Amino acid sequence: MNSSSKKIALASIFAVTNVLLAFLALSLKLPIYLDCIGTISSTKILGMKYGILTAIVSALINFTYDSYAIYYMPVAIAIAILANLFNAKKFKNGNIFIKTAIISILPSILAAIITAKIFGGITSSGSSIVLQALTKLGLPMTVAAFLVQLPTDFLDKFIAIILSDKIYTRLNIKK
Repeated sequence: MNSSSKKIALASIFAVTNVLLAFLALSLKLPIYLDCIGTISSTKILGMKYGILTAIVSALINFTYDSYAIYYMPVAIAIAILANLFNAKKFKNGNIFIKTAIISILPSILAAIITAKIFGGITSSGSSIVLQALTKLGLPMTVAAFLVQLPTDFLDKFIAIILSDKIYTRLNIKK
């Protein structure tokens, strides 16, 4: 895939994938986000620059129906940067659980800080109910947000990595 216009077109498709799946997750109030499958796929297939572009475009479009989305753009960019590690030889065929941990921990910390400090723990995510329950038990908001965020992010990124690997295989990309 050498043509710049082909790369931009494919990155756009990945951004739309993020938007549609994020809308589905939001509409169904799922405790996962499904908003990074396109970002991880774009990064894996096209490189970090296009992964970041996919993340930014996705967040901007998602903001049209989810006013919280724009604030999580740094999280999406961090995911693209971390997903780029998977293009390194030592990670290409690495353990899925290690890959998922790598791509989940830092974004979970960032998202927890955003959720706690900007939104006081209440967002459009289906996991806000659990976060509120944990704070009622006496946990500090940021800690509660991280404890909710990490398992949901881990599951979300686990699904995203599996699907992006499938997309990569189906597209039969030759690097």
